[in-house]
Amino acid sequence: MVSTYFLQSLVSIVDIKMVGVLGQENIAALGLATSAIMVVLMSVMGLGTGTTALVARYLGEGSPDKVGLIIRQSFLISFIVAFLLTVVGALSAEAVIKLTGGKEEVITKGGDYFRILSYGSIFMTGNLIVSAILLGLGKTKTNLQILAVVNILNILGNYVLIYGVGPFPRMEIKGAALATVIARGVGLIWGFKVISSWGFGYQKLRQIFELNREYMKKIVSIGFPVALDATNRRLQVTILNKILSYTAHGTKAISAYAVGLQAEAISFMPGLAFHSAATSLVAYNLGAKKPGRAEESSWAAVTFAAVLMSAVGILLVTFSRQIIGFFTSDTTVITIGAHYLIVNGIAQPAIALNMVLSGAFRGAGDARTPLWITISALWGLRIPLAILLGITFGLGSDGVWYAMLTSIVASGILTLTQFKKGKWARVSI
Repeated sequence: MVSTYFLQSLVSIVDIKMVGVLGQENIAALGLATSAIMVVLMSVMGLGTGTTALVARYLGEGSPDKVGLIIRQSFLISFIVAFLLTVVGALSAEAVIKLTGGKEEVITKGGDYFRILSYGSIFMTGNLIVSAILLGLGKTKTNLQILAVVNILNILGNYVLIYGVGPFPRMEIKGAALATVIARGVGLIWGFKVISSWGFGYQKLRQIFELNREYMKKIVSIGFPVALDATNRRLQVTILNKILSYTAHGTKAISAYAVGLQAEAISFMPGLAFHSAATSLVAYNLGAKKPGRAEESSWAAVTFAAVLMSAVGILLVTFSRQIIGFFTSDTTVITIGAHYLIVNGIAQPAIALNMVLSGAFRGAGDARTPLWITISALWGLRIPLAILLGITFGLGSDGVWYAMLTSIVASGILTLTQFKKGKWARVSI
């Protein structure tokens, strides 16, 4: 799972690195467009958590027919979201980038990137659902194989389409978007065929589009709060970009944030991996009527994630300037981004606790507790404090980073307190 999340993050890291040589305006444009489209894609990932939990729960019960129903309803959800995202991209790509804080020099580039990704959103959303299904089935190696091929295709596609190699035209930032779409398309087709070959897909194509209200409601009951949680997290990235646009360095601060997020994503991999492990194992063990083993697996996952993420956090703090410097040569962007990595490197143990225990809650079917904690921490603390420290007190981007650290620690305390109460083990699905 750690390797899987590394490969998922690598797609964005490669895009920023290969686009970055074209100028920091391209980095800012890619960062704003990615933040905007991820607001929607993170909602699909949230619904995918509902898929993972239910697939694992019914697998633990020994109910393959129910597993198949959950899988088909999940694909239906991804198609609906993709259609809506395609419409938004076609009608208002530039407006979306402007709304997120983009200046004139990045609006056009960001709009082009956003539009192409939205046109290929069926591949983006479908890939996320495939990964969620494979995690629920425990087929993590298959998921890893698919993502490995997706990344290889993405890197090759970037090389030939961004720079115009051989017979291919030089498309620059639009080439990065197109390469991502093509690679994800291959991943979706492959994953869909593999799942179907195991007997969990469909006998007739129309079955995918048949709505089953009962099982759709089950997915949404877990997935919708998770989707809101994920959307909140991505939306706050967009809001923080807007706040950063009012600081002294404006576009450069946004570029530093975009680079910092992608660099820091490496540290999230153990947390995301053990979040998924906790979700699957808690769901499977509760389905098998073994709540004690569900709790034991949760604490084991927290321990592993905290140790691994703390180790990566030390590297982020120690080599902050070198890491940001890998993506850009702009000294101002490097300084701002290095401060971001130092602050968030310190926060790694608390981030690990938040991630893994949130996965345990969701595996048990309690997706509401992580949601209200996120809302409280982000909107009740992080955003107001970022405005206060960054703009009112004039601390600029550093003030925004300090607000992040404060909200992360507060969220960790709330999550730990709620998990210890044990109500999650008694949730019925």
